[in-house]
Amino acid sequence: MAFPTLPVSLTCLTLLVLLSIAMAADNNSTATGLILLNCGASSQNIDDSGRTWDGDSGSKFTPSVKGVSHCTESCPLK
Repeated sequence: MAFPTLPVSLTCLTLLVLLSIAMAADNNSTATGLILLNCGASSQNIDDSGRTWDGDSGSKFTPSVKGVSHCTESCPLK
């Protein structure tokens, strides 16, 4: 009995088309910028390679937790 190559070929072709469509849709993304967040900093810093890092104090990219104070190295451990 011969192996049915038509269903296998159609399956591979369908998967290839779906993968191509997914990759094309991903390339149309407009969000290409990096978010460089310097945890614990309150201002911008530039590293040795020239990238600008934003501080997370008051940043729109950090979650706000009401009722929790910001604590750095000077805070005593409990």
